Amino acid sequence: VEYTGRPDVHQKLRQERMRKKKKKKRLLMMELAVLAILAVSAFFIFGKGTNQKGYWTIAVFGVDSRDGNLEKGALSDVEMICNIDKATGEIKLVSVYRDTYLKINSEGTYHKINEAYFKGGHKQAVEALNENLDLKIDDYATFNWKAVAEAINILGGVDIEITDLEAKALNWEVPSNSMLIVNKVEPGLNHFDGYTALQ
Repeated sequence: VEYTGRPDVHQKLRQERMRKKKKKKRLLMMELAVLAILAVSAFFIFGKGTNQKGYWTIAVFGVDSRDGNLEKGALSDVEMICNIDKATGEIKLVSVYRDTYLKINSEGTYHKINEAYFKGGHKQAVEALNENLDLKIDDYATFNWKAVAEAINILGGVDIEITDLEAKALNWEVPSNSMLIVNKVEPGLNHFDGYTALQ
């Protein structure tokens, strides 16, 4: 007799934990790519110091967009505030967690902060950050998944330690996003190009 009882609940929980872990890693990769881009930009802009004074505050948005849309309709999974000291070139970064419950528009609607970008693009998102966090943001930058992969490639790739399960997932799962090119990987330390790191 073959038992066909209920599916293994523990296996479903393990799979859910793995999905959450992968999502956190993706967000971390996006944030690291932004940091690298900002650091290189600041170096070229400010060199070894300037005669300028004051601060330059930039809102940085990483959107979950696979169709190239960088405005309304894209959720900003990464929201960061970048503050650059114009005199020294020193950079300070702060993440605003996307699930932070804040006022997202002038009508007084409260929601997760990434909804502000979804509803009104960068303009509404910057206004919401300014009002909620008492800031005066000067500029903004928005990037998507493709930009993260390209930034990692520009930097020459990245070394990432992966587990057996992660290696299996990378080698066997076919991504729904066709821009990714999955390379064969082994457990342990791997040097990834931007597309494999993103996957």
